[in-house]
Amino acid sequence: MHTLYDIVLSNKPHLKSSAGISLKWQSTALKINSLKFKYLLKSDPGRIVRDKGLKSFVDLNWFWRDSRDLGKANPSFLKMESEMRELEKGNSSHPDWPELKSYLRALTKSEAHSVMPEYQAKI
Repeated sequence: MHTLYDIVLSNKPHLKSSAGISLKWQSTALKINSLKFKYLLKSDPGRIVRDKGLKSFVDLNWFWRDSRDLGKANPSFLKMESEMRELEKGNSSHPDWPELKSYLRALTKSEAHSVMPEYQAKI
């Protein structure tokens, strides 16, 4: 993620603010998903889908009660969830977000910076 941030800064320095918010949002989401995965692995590993491709594996079968229970065990989780929601709002409402989003899509289509096709739709 930091490499992508660096690419944006070197080619589109005027997008620094939007790229910074986006980086924080994605980093927080990654930490949250890691905590969710570890929680499910410990509490209910049968809910982790392993035989239906990467998308099913990554899209955790998560419920509000899971957030509640994980939040009781790890209060920082709830704080991170709240922070992520605020970062997501800040990201999508940032005036430079449409340009950054367009630039990131163009990067995913370039050979020099291509990503796996299943991730292109999420950008």
